Amino acid sequence: MADIRPGQAVEFMYYADYAKDHIRIMRSVIYDVLDEKLILSQPQSTVLISGLKKEILVTYLTGKQGQTVRFGFSAIIVDFMKRYELASGQLVPAIVIEQTSAAERINIRLHFRLKAPSGSGLTLSTGNRKLNLIDISVGGAKISWTGPVSLIPQGLLKLTVGFGRQRCDLEAEVLKVWSPANQGMHGNLQFATVKFLHVGHKVEQLLVREIFRIERQLLAECKETA
Repeated sequence: MADIRPGQAVEFMYYADYAKDHIRIMRSVIYDVLDEKLILSQPQSTVLISGLKKEILVTYLTGKQGQTVRFGFSAIIVDFMKRYELASGQLVPAIVIEQTSAAERINIRLHFRLKAPSGSGLTLSTGNRKLNLIDISVGGAKISWTGPVSLIPQGLLKLTVGFGRQRCDLEAEVLKVWSPANQGMHGNLQFATVKFLHVGHKVEQLLVREIFRIERQLLAECKETA
């Protein structure tokens, strides 16, 4: 963690927020670095004890080749400290996180989900069954389906993502599964949110390209109807 140092500002978010309609970005400061563990200040929006053992994405800005770029890594919240002593002697609340992945360059904007219109050319399937893609980001997706597909929260799912005629396989973790409130009107319709795991550089670049393409398409359509 050569780029990480005490006093550095960081931002972090819960991976589980992919299961919701928005992502909470919390801002913090690094108090200390202890091997793979970091002690952070409590954000203004206090991290509750329910956040213990939750996985987060931590990002920070650093200088690389004369440019300021954002890097990020995965971590788990492992402890809370009610009275952490600063160098000044002041006692403050803090949280302890443990880094679980190497830091890599990241565009945090790409972790916000983009609604995927029908006919976009971007598809998801598992086995031979096509899934309805509701929205997608580089980090995960929201899907729906009917029929004999059984997903379990925290379970693993093998997916095939289609970029037009090109297909790539990837693995995902199921974050949340639910049924619509008025299920009787929708048959056996199910919804789920998933987090992509171990996305290789090739697939990541294809996702980035497709997300930007769809975004440009949607913006053009909005201008035409304005």
